[in-house]
Amino acid sequence: MEIREQLQKLRKLQDGWLDGEGRAPDRAGLDWLSSAFHQQFPSDLALPYMYPTPEGHVRAEWSLPPHEISLEIDLEDDSGEWHHLNLETDKGETRSLDLDDTAEWGWVSKSVRRLSENADVRRVMQRPIARSSEAEVPERDIDDERVNANEPDRTAT
Repeated sequence: MEIREQLQKLRKLQDGWLDGEGRAPDRAGLDWLSSAFHQQFPSDLALPYMYPTPEGHVRAEWSLPPHEISLEIDLEDDSGEWHHLNLETDKGETRSLDLDDTAEWGWVSKSVRRLSENADVRRVMQRPIARSSEAEVPERDIDDERVNANEPDRTAT
């Protein structure tokens, strides 16, 4: 799913989206993030899966076996925390990023490209293809603003 579509779903969140807790991501920040990804992240690279954090941030995740990557994005100061872990070696890296800096986006793009090239294509292909319809936000139904899958469906009669 395209980044803009994923972030559009996050715009529907309201404060309290996570069992009465959870800050909704800032809408102006979501607009900035959508634009930044569109302008700075090459379209030929694997797109991340985007989801909200309880703090009002957005987390971008790439699963490129054996690599797991997350980039937690603070929409208030346009910063990011990069985390990469190689699940086979338990080695990884972290890095703080200023996402207002084009060079930092270049570093993110190079890193995703490098890790994509080293990914085990067979394992990526074996993973079930989700995130293409209503599964974009696993265990969360943002359209109905019911985010916790354990919460009973009060719309059924």
